[in-house]
Amino acid sequence: MVNRAPMISEVIATSKSYVDVAVIGMIISYYIRSLGYEARNHVDANYLVMPALVAEDAGLGQIGRNSILTNKDYGSRFKLGIVTTNLPLDIDGKIDFGLEDFCKVCKKCALTCPTQSLSRENKTDKDNKYNWTVDVETCYEKWKYLGTDCGMCISVCPFSQNLESVKKYSSFKKNGAAIQDVLDEYKRKFGTRVFVPGNPSWLR
Repeated sequence: MVNRAPMISEVIATSKSYVDVAVIGMIISYYIRSLGYEARNHVDANYLVMPALVAEDAGLGQIGRNSILTNKDYGSRFKLGIVTTNLPLDIDGKIDFGLEDFCKVCKKCALTCPTQSLSRENKTDKDNKYNWTVDVETCYEKWKYLGTDCGMCISVCPFSQNLESVKKYSSFKKNGAAIQDVLDEYKRKFGTRVFVPGNPSWLR
């Protein structure tokens, strides 16, 4: 549905995903409590942690130029659920599939952002936070104007489009040839960006 961004069907699907994630988190947290441990379900608008940062620490992906967690297999087109607990668990470590190197070359989200809210520059160490620069104010102004959450930076990300070339490589770190292979396949298939016009059947 994200390929219809910024149409209304995209934000409906996004909202449903947040609800689905909240329900799953509630089931998990109730189960953990039934075992005698503490558990808190963090849901949209009621987070006590930063979802993308926690998910990055858990090895679910890396934060890309669009400031959203990006998974190698699913891109940024998924919603995060978080349950914090004192239940003893095995801990996964961070992963690095070379997203920073990929984003340095790609820049598709920055180039297609309708408000140019995403920087085309490399990561900076601003306020002791090494990250991509995002103008959240201009981004949100567009959200209010559209009446949706836009989503174009998610749609345009090559990792969001199930490309065969992405599956060929385990890492894009210092691998310019692999990065170019992905960008070439994307351009052949979609041109500048993927866009599915019109509403889905359930919204007609």
